[in-house]
Amino acid sequence: MKIAMLSYNSILPDEDNGWVGDTLYMIQSDRGITHGVPQSVYGTLEKLRRVRYEGIDQVQDAVRNHWTRLGELLPELDKVVIYVGDSGSEHTIRYAAEHGLRAANAIFVLCDCNGNNKRRLIKESGFGESPVVMCECSGRQTMAQIATTFLETGTLPA
Repeated sequence: MKIAMLSYNSILPDEDNGWVGDTLYMIQSDRGITHGVPQSVYGTLEKLRRVRYEGIDQVQDAVRNHWTRLGELLPELDKVVIYVGDSGSEHTIRYAAEHGLRAANAIFVLCDCNGNNKRRLIKESGFGESPVVMCECSGRQTMAQIATTFLETGTLPA
């Protein structure tokens, strides 16, 4: 089985993007760089809004670039594991549909930030039958565990 894992955060920060062995194609932010909104921001409401919108723009750019690279590989992949984080990353659900990813081939990993909206978008985009794995904010630990388990055993969460 060949899979891809996609996150705008790091998955396995000691690995480069691309093929890990010959079964896992990984697209992650490089070397643990965090995209999006920092975990803690202090300041005025105006500053918080500005930082949030800048973070959303970063996430959208990262996700768009990831799908450009991933789209070419879809025909040879059995599954695609996709992290969908806070505001801005929901576009990856739309990109998955636009690139022809089938529901049977998708696994979504979601943090609970804006969770109802993400679940609604998954269903509206034709992925209602795709498995959803809930995770912590940033998804780093869960995505790393999925990748490690897959590399060791060849299995994915159902």
